[in-house]
Amino acid sequence: MEFAIRLFLYASTGLVLVVANLLFVRTVYREFLSTDYVIAPFTVIDPSGGATAEKTGLALAQMMAARLSHIQGQLKALQTAVQEPQTAGDVGNLSVTTLFVPRAVIIPTTLLEPVNIKATVAGVEVGGIISWLQRTLSSERAIALTTSERADKVIISADLSNLTPGERLWFESDKHPNEIATNAAYAILQLRFTEKQPGPIQALDLADFRNLLETIFLVEGLNRRVAQGHLVEADFVNLLPKMEKLLEKVPQWPELMYLTASIADGAHNSGKAIYYYRQIQNLSPAEKAKADARLGRGADKRLVDLGAGSAPSSSESEERFIKTSHEFARKMGLSGRDPQIAFVPRQDDFQAVWNTHKEQYDVNLKYVDTLGLPQYVALMGRFFERNYKKCFETGGAKVEVNFWQEFRFSLVDYLIQTQPEFKNVVTVGQSFALFATMQSLEKLAGADATKRMAIELLDRFNCDWNRANLRDQMIKINSERGFMPAEAIAKVVSTPATGAAPRKGRRSKGGKAAEDEAAQSGDAG
Repeated sequence: MEFAIRLFLYASTGLVLVVANLLFVRTVYREFLSTDYVIAPFTVIDPSGGATAEKTGLALAQMMAARLSHIQGQLKALQTAVQEPQTAGDVGNLSVTTLFVPRAVIIPTTLLEPVNIKATVAGVEVGGIISWLQRTLSSERAIALTTSERADKVIISADLSNLTPGERLWFESDKHPNEIATNAAYAILQLRFTEKQPGPIQALDLADFRNLLETIFLVEGLNRRVAQGHLVEADFVNLLPKMEKLLEKVPQWPELMYLTASIADGAHNSGKAIYYYRQIQNLSPAEKAKADARLGRGADKRLVDLGAGSAPSSSESEERFIKTSHEFARKMGLSGRDPQIAFVPRQDDFQAVWNTHKEQYDVNLKYVDTLGLPQYVALMGRFFERNYKKCFETGGAKVEVNFWQEFRFSLVDYLIQTQPEFKNVVTVGQSFALFATMQSLEKLAGADATKRMAIELLDRFNCDWNRANLRDQMIKINSERGFMPAEAIAKVVSTPATGAAPRKGRRSKGGKAAEDEAAQSGDAG
């Protein structure tokens, strides 16, 4: 019996020692011999210039490591997403993920290939032999960051020579610890991505790079929601302007171009989708040689599905119209998405008509090259999209139709004519008193202030606005935004505004007149 007890005790003790040794060896390997990068506790400098407690720096390092691991995990998940069975005529394994209803939103697999940055956190123990050994043995793999607090922001800096020879990091961040850790993680990832894909990634600043990755993750999440039967078209509508701004910074990045086209497709903005798919077709031979050939095949196929064909030369005017409208909106700083545009053959003299059923602008193909028409659609399309339904279809406040006509034509045409190239274009808005009022206001308050006031009026319009209260609305807006001296509005804007509401439509230099449709059913360019 005594022998059995002794045997059991020796065996138990031996087993404990074996496990302890294994844990010890694994810990030593992980801490001192692993090839993982080691994130050192942040050096945190307070506004007075002194370093603060180590616990804050350690917490930031731990948060950064967790965020870095999470982002890389999301990228790997995108690359390994289960693909749906392909049909005969498919363009190949182009997508990371596919939105099946109502339209495909495709993230090209070559947009951002996963990187592999393994990182642990150093120095959990403050002082002592273990911390000293770890700092000594892992110094060549250490990533040490410093934060310097300012009044309303934090500056993060680091020497990243251990990660990429000669690289240094410097950026500004919100002061919240989560933002500091998240931005630091994205900054490290951007550096590694730049090594693999020099050019487009390097052209993005940190905020844009983070926005790009977060948008991709959001698209993947929306795709999963749609697969469960949810409607997310509005979400893609909101994402489209963000992607277009990114694309403006790296206009020759085919994968980003394809993603933007696909998001426009998912938002049911066929005009924009066609425009960006065509941009892929129009890449130079050298650019096409560098890009994934499946992008071109995918763009060709989707253009056919959209009824636009695969030959870009057949609709150069339509492409130019959409591009011009978009560029004007960006130049003017217009808020909201670009209106959906359809090009339709019409035998009448309507240049552009707001389609109330499809909520899009139908542009008459005969007038697609009319000077000023793309700019008009960019402005008026936003106005109709915001206001038509609520003013005429939902039973809300009763709109004064004559004022509705005067308001929209006067402000839209005034804004177009703030651009020198449109000074000689004759428009409907010039017939109204409000147009003359804006010109008089410009003389007192300046062109820039009056332009911003006009844009703000279009953005804020309510169905109960009329000639009698417009002056009060302008004073209220100006008190909030400070566009101009208050006396300028008081001197120029009369109450009520006067002026007839002519029915003949806009006329451009060398173009034909187009008569406006019934006030409550549409609009002619």
